[in-house]
Amino acid sequence: MHHPTPSAKQGLSTWWLLSLFLLLTACGDKEITTGEKVTISGRGSFDASAFAAQLKTSLARPPATDSILDTSLSHAMYRCYELHQWQPIWLAENGVLKRAALLVADLDSLYADGLNPVAYNTGWIKEQLEKIKLKQEKLDEAYALRFDTACTRAYLLAARHLLLGCIHPRSVDSLWFHKNDTVWQAFALLGRPGAGYPALDSFRSRLPGYDEMRQSFKKFSLLKKDSLYSALQRAPLTEGNATALISLQMPELAGTDSSAHLIKSYQQWRGIKTTGKLDSATRQTLLYGADSLLALLQINMERMRWMQQNLEQRAILTIIPAMELFLMDKGQLRMHMKTVVGKRSRQTPSLNALMKHVVFNPSWGVPPTILKKDVQSGLGRRGSSYLARKGLHAFTKSGKEVAISNITAANASQFVFRQPPGPRNALGVVKFDMPNKWDIYLHDTPHREDFGRQDRALSSGCIRLERPRDLAVCILQDLEGRNFDLLKIDSITTTRKTKYQKLTQLIIVHVVYLTAFPDSNLQGLRFLPDIYGRDRKLKEILLSKK
Repeated sequence: MHHPTPSAKQGLSTWWLLSLFLLLTACGDKEITTGEKVTISGRGSFDASAFAAQLKTSLARPPATDSILDTSLSHAMYRCYELHQWQPIWLAENGVLKRAALLVADLDSLYADGLNPVAYNTGWIKEQLEKIKLKQEKLDEAYALRFDTACTRAYLLAARHLLLGCIHPRSVDSLWFHKNDTVWQAFALLGRPGAGYPALDSFRSRLPGYDEMRQSFKKFSLLKKDSLYSALQRAPLTEGNATALISLQMPELAGTDSSAHLIKSYQQWRGIKTTGKLDSATRQTLLYGADSLLALLQINMERMRWMQQNLEQRAILTIIPAMELFLMDKGQLRMHMKTVVGKRSRQTPSLNALMKHVVFNPSWGVPPTILKKDVQSGLGRRGSSYLARKGLHAFTKSGKEVAISNITAANASQFVFRQPPGPRNALGVVKFDMPNKWDIYLHDTPHREDFGRQDRALSSGCIRLERPRDLAVCILQDLEGRNFDLLKIDSITTTRKTKYQKLTQLIIVHVVYLTAFPDSNLQGLRFLPDIYGRDRKLKEILLSKK
């Protein structure tokens, strides 16, 4: 059963109505019937009223100020049992309900999400089910309380990790500013009186690529145990052994006649330079084996869980390591193009922001970072001729223009620098305005030659677009229904006058660092170069949780 999880803005009112209804109907301590059969009969039985009394004293009541955005387990445990009228969720008075077996299966399946089932006490829960089945444990109030709360805690913790991630993003990536506004409602779903079992799958990411990562994790987990694969890993890496290893990792290419084509396909899949030859980079990647692929999948599934669960109806995904952009509308891919992203010394951060305008003939205001790192050093080397060569104009903070001959490296910080519209403008002829405190935008560029390069980490942080005019047509004409074809855009840009087009439907732009993502058609899965070296720290922490 899938229970959609709304965003904070869309779901709060719905949640309050749901909670109010549940609280109004959850009065008293009478036993709740779920309609589920007892699948394992216990030895002895417990009293539901006595269970409720012990449960109330064992759980700490959350502070009155707690909000629905509280993701602590203690808060969730209390609210869950409060909604469930302080009755057991996994047990009846004479045995174990079917949902306990469903929970165990769900917890076992978490390995494919890169999560360790051991972290959710899965082994202990299985052991207790077996003991109850064999009548080795007496099902009294104390035992029932211990077993039931352990199952509830496992469910809630797994649901939280699936929906929000198990690691705080900023603890491993100082440039991750992408917000997750998904509301975690696991306790409201699990605690509903008389409801069926809400499967943990309802908390998994629905973003493009997540399910493909899970399926790949299963595949490489099996490959790791394959005797032929293990033998090839230990053998000398001849071309024959290399192509055999590639075929095992990519069985869809097993019938490829040309070894060069096979190797090139592998290189594209692994995000390394596509030479078609068994070069040193390819050899090294092959020797890493299934473990490295599993680690990459684990890393990127965690990153996806840091994002919201569902993609908006209309959204742009900019994948930094892929150096590519995807425009989505109603679940369909409408446009794909190459991008240029921040160089390694000025990395593009992960963020989400609303695109509000398409701006033709934008002027460019020099941001503080570029002023400090580029303009002042340029003035120091070449004086005011640097400003003239870049086409920069200087203004006082109040907006009065100043002759550039008066500007020096020493006093540059006192002024504001702008580049008027024109062919030399750093933003080109189109800018997609998405206000954010990091001054990251999507825009055109006069440096068209950069899109022919494989490594396009070349900007000062903003995202340059391969086909910005086409994107403007797609947004304004195809999606918004306005008369904005390329001829009209060209007629506007030749005036060199800035013109704003406000969007009637704002587009959410996701700029994210993912080193695994589907291809340009959002099909399959490929691995991407870790251009900023952000994988290592996250990998170490995830491995420490095993």
